[in-house]
Amino acid sequence: MGFGYGDDGTWSLSVRLPGDEGAVIEAALGAKRDELWQAADDKADREQITWADALLALVDSGAAHAVRAGPPGTVTR
Repeated sequence: MGFGYGDDGTWSLSVRLPGDEGAVIEAALGAKRDELWQAADDKADREQITWADALLALVDSGAAHAVRAGPPGTVTR
């Protein structure tokens, strides 16, 4: 895993995981993105929802902690 700031002030994240662990993260992001999409007021708002929005909402909601509640190396679904 790597993350940090670029010269342009943006922040990036790169993660390489076993497939099953990546699938858990992808499912959590997808569920959160769908939740944001359902909560959007109209089509224009829905079109603005990004995967980054889903990641930030997931972290803000504390759901990230619930997805991976087990000891290191284990995945809780």
